[in-house]
Amino acid sequence: MLTETQSLLLRTISVPILISIGLYTFIYPKLSKQQILLIFVVCFIGILISSFYCLPFALIPVTFTFMYLYHIRKDTPIVLLMLPASYLILVLCDNTTSLIFFKVFHVGYDIINYSLPYILMFDFACYTSYCIFTYLLSIPLHKFLYRQNISLPKGIFWILLANLILCCIIVLTNILAGNNIGYNSTNVLFNCMNAVIFFLVSIIIIFQCLKINQRYYKAQEELKQYESLKEYTSNLEQLYNNLRSFKHDYVNIMTSISSYLDEKMYDELFVFFHTNLVPLKNELIQNTETLNYLMHIKPLEIKSLLSYKMMYAIEKNISVTIDIPNDITKICMNAIDLTRLLGIYLDNAIEAALESPIPKVNLHLADMGEYIALLISNSYMDKGLSLAEMTTLHVTTKGKGNGHGIGLHNANLIFMKYPSVFHETYIENDLFFQHMQIPNI
Repeated sequence: MLTETQSLLLRTISVPILISIGLYTFIYPKLSKQQILLIFVVCFIGILISSFYCLPFALIPVTFTFMYLYHIRKDTPIVLLMLPASYLILVLCDNTTSLIFFKVFHVGYDIINYSLPYILMFDFACYTSYCIFTYLLSIPLHKFLYRQNISLPKGIFWILLANLILCCIIVLTNILAGNNIGYNSTNVLFNCMNAVIFFLVSIIIIFQCLKINQRYYKAQEELKQYESLKEYTSNLEQLYNNLRSFKHDYVNIMTSISSYLDEKMYDELFVFFHTNLVPLKNELIQNTETLNYLMHIKPLEIKSLLSYKMMYAIEKNISVTIDIPNDITKICMNAIDLTRLLGIYLDNAIEAALESPIPKVNLHLADMGEYIALLISNSYMDKGLSLAEMTTLHVTTKGKGNGHGIGLHNANLIFMKYPSVFHETYIENDLFFQHMQIPNI
């Protein structure tokens, strides 16, 4: 039989282990091993001190864990809900396992807590049920919260967090009361029932909020699709206006040439031709080559966006190079997300190129079989920002305010929805590169 201190030590170490497992299972993308280890160490030390000396000391590791999770995942504060949820599942599994040992195996409370073989069996059963339960629960959580990039409104988020914390306080108070009056099968059954009820109510509330928020998210997606359609129509109108302008200029040019010929002003025609028509010829050739390359792109929304952005860059006297060697029939990414990414990267590339001494924007798009390769590069003027700082929210070289500094940050949020998509940002040969590889799956 174990002593009171040994038993308390074994029970204490189980809590931070299970909470760490829960956080690792629930949070996506996964926390690193170093982050999980730090949370475990702080929780273990805090719970150990509170168990032996000062009960309120447990608030310190809880507060630290909340602050640490918020610090490392500011973009997704929803992870704060996972700490009280992990504890509630821990209590539920512990009480359920205790009830099974009491009612099925007829093992008393003292044997479970002081007999090493039974402690090991109890912990194995509790750990197994906890891992299974958290894994099954993590599947819908990842689907609703992370992979679809859904963020809860602040009001709902704080209500859910307060509800889970309140449940934890009630359950913890119930456990402390049980410690004072002594445990028996009735007490354990009562605790188990309370834990189940509180947890089920919390789960129902959370998933109802998620369903409502998902409907809101779908409405927002439909609105984005409508805005994308408007932009696509606007791009077509812009191309049509460019064509009309070209036809108008063509008629004027032909009229001018005809006037020179009618008056037999050949010297003046020679000057007019080399002064006005030769530069126009070079511009028309560049525009024509640009549009010819873009004909390889079959998705209309992508072709429209690239046509508009590249024509706009040419109009701004930016040297544009487009390389699309084969047909692009399909890109396995949500069209709204892809157009948002391309819009962010091309807008940034054009703005940065205009600030450089020799403006350049290059676009390479190719079907490599297993993946679609996309490479956007541009000239730029170095303003002292590192690559890490450029993707930080509200960090910008364009001045404070006016909504600047969110483009690359939003792009990173989109990439979180596509873990199989490779993306890197780098600088090479005085050019700023955005490189993507989208799997053909």
